[in-house]
Amino acid sequence: LAKIKGWLRHRPGRGKLEAVPLAFFFKEMSDELPKQVARNHPLVFKPVGQPLEDHTAWMIRESMQSSVKVLVDNAVRATQDGPNPDKPVVIEHGICPRAGRMNMLIRVRDQGPGLSKQASQNVLIRPYSDYESDGSMGEGLLAVKDVLQDHGGSIRHVPRQAPGAVFEILVPLEKRSQPREV
Repeated sequence: LAKIKGWLRHRPGRGKLEAVPLAFFFKEMSDELPKQVARNHPLVFKPVGQPLEDHTAWMIRESMQSSVKVLVDNAVRATQDGPNPDKPVVIEHGICPRAGRMNMLIRVRDQGPGLSKQASQNVLIRPYSDYESDGSMGEGLLAVKDVLQDHGGSIRHVPRQAPGAVFEILVPLEKRSQPREV
């Protein structure tokens, strides 16, 4: 509970966008995520789509990192409670075209029990948690959605066969000469 409340206070809209080289961003994430949220659980970082080199995204880096941490933390918890608790959480990352523009792509795949059809339809609309007994408020995904909207991006649950759930983040890569407040 304290983790989510602290993270919500540190939400977007409270900083300046900066040009962040994506190769640096993902290197930083691959170094930090295992220490910060993996709880000794294996993580696999897998490039997909176009390579990251030579691409830069305008972002509030701390907010974007926190968003990825929430997704990975959720995925680790789900995997550890699922039918394959020793399987790795996979974090796919790269550049892909969608909606007529290039986007930074982050896709987090867990090996947990997955989401019911009803949960899948509502998980990004209202608070959702499978862990209410530990005080979780279920607002992490909604906060991630807010961060991404502030960055002009989106998050979606990707339906798939069980086991597991997949969440995908897209953030447009746009050219901007000056940083702006969000």
